[in-house]
This record gives sequence, structure tokens and C-alpha cells, in this order.
Amino acid sequence: MCPYKCQYKQRNLPNPLAVELLSRLKCGYFQINCNKCQLKYQRKDRHSATLCLQNQIKNQNGLFESRLTAATNDFKLQIELLMNSDKEKQTLIQNLALEIQISKNKITQQQEIIPRLEQNDQKKEATIKKLNQFHRIYVRKVIQFDNIPNATKVIGLVPNGYCGTNWNNVAHMHISTAQEYDKQGYCFTNAFSPSNKYVAFNSGGNSMSILSTTNMKTFTAESFEASSATNNDLNFTISALRNGHELCRKAVTLTNALTLITLNWTNIDTIRFQIPAEKYIAVSRINLLS
Repeated sequence: MCPYKCQYKQRNLPNPLAVELLSRLKCGYFQINCNKCQLKYQRKDRHSATLCLQNQIKNQNGLFESRLTAATNDFKLQIELLMNSDKEKQTLIQNLALEIQISKNKITQQQEIIPRLEQNDQKKEATIKKLNQFHRIYVRKVIQFDNIPNATKVIGLVPNGYCGTNWNNVAHMHISTAQEYDKQGYCFTNAFSPSNKYVAFNSGGNSMSILSTTNMKTFTAESFEASSATNNDLNFTISALRNGHELCRKAVTLTNALTLITLNWTNIDTIRFQIPAEKYIAVSRINLLS
């Protein structure tokens, strides 16, 4: 039993040591925690409902203020983060805009350079074409008629493309056939050299031509070796053409003896032999540069 019996409404508080001792003796002076207002008291009559409610309100206000302060601080932090983020975004956008502008400037510069480069390429191509015209490297070509594909001992036309050249009304003759014609009063065998088995002649006694395989390709006619296949001298005309226009003309007289005729016609695409009707020439070889 508590010696004080807790029956007095007002009294002085005892010494703390006595309070502790009395608490252990389960006296009315033990420490009590209120679950509502979180206050500590030592006498039941010291903790009234009004005081408890006031403390609850005070605690709620303090809790609200702390939560409001925390929310305010968090809101300020969010605003700062957003502002920093906006600044970073603005900086990134500015950097991207600067890079885009630099790229546009480079593209513009390249677009300005491209026409110049194209003009330079066109000038170079034109220069190369001129150089090719004036400094073309020609390959010497000696055309004889012993290697005509599928040639027989009978008379036949020289096929287009033989030795890289086209042939108009040009025929080939084997030496055995020439010997038979010589028995009839012709002189074809005089055009054969010791190493030749075939010669060329104007088929049917008409004019003949030697042409480039394409209009864009030209050649140089150096010379040819031929003889008249008739029993007397033969006078005829040789002309050089390019793109259908006559550039050179030469009068030639052939005897029955094999004769070298010099031409030296450059940058042409056609040689035309204008031979009188029913007259024949026999050609042993032709010297071209192409």
C-alpha cells in the first residue's frame, strides 16, 4: 500500500528516488506513457482528458508542420532538379543546333566544290581527248592475206573484221588460182612474194575500199604493195576519207611488177581505190598504223 494513498488532489512531488522506489512498489506514482498524446506522467489525476487532447492537437500540428516542411523541401528540390534539367536540355539543344549548323555549312561547301570538281573533270577529259588525238600511240600493222579464216584455193571475199579492218569488194586469191588466170592473159602471179600464198584484188574489176571497223576509230595508211593484173600499165586514183569527207587524193600508175606505193595519210577511216571498170590490181600487203 502506498503510504500517501494518492487521495490528495494536490501535493508536492516527492523526491525522484522515492518515486522510483514507489513505482517498484506498484504505487500510484509510477511513470505512465499515454498512447494518444505521447506524454509521460506519474499520477493519473495529473493527466486529464483536456490536457491529452491539447497534446494530441499539438503533436498533430507538429507532425503536419514537419510533413509540410519536408514536402516543401522536396518540392524545392524537384524544382531545382527540373530547372537544372531544363538548363541541361537547353545546353544540349544548343549544342545540337550548333552541330547541325556546322554540318549544313560543310554540306554547302561540298555542294559548292562539286561543280568545280565536275568542271575540272570535264576539262581533264577534254584535255585527254586532245592529247589522244595529237599524241595517239599507233601500232604498226602489216596486213597480208595468208591467215584469212576458212580460206580455200578458190576465190572468196575478205571478211569484215580481218586484221581489225572492214573490207568492201575486196577478194582474196590463192596462188594456184592466180596461175590459172595468168594462162588467160592476166598477171596476178607477179604480186606474190616468195612467202605469200594469197593476194587481195578488186572483186569483179570494180572499185574497192578498206574501212575502219567503227566511225570513231581512225588509222594511218603508210603504204601498200601491189601490181597491175592486166598486161599493160594501170592508172587509177586512191583517196582518203574521214566521216565521209575526202581528205587526200593520189593518182597511181601500176605496172606488172610489184610496186610499193607510199601514202602516209593520218587520222583517216577509209581508203578508196577508184579503179577503171574491168581492170584488176593485185595487192600483196598493206601497211597501217592503228
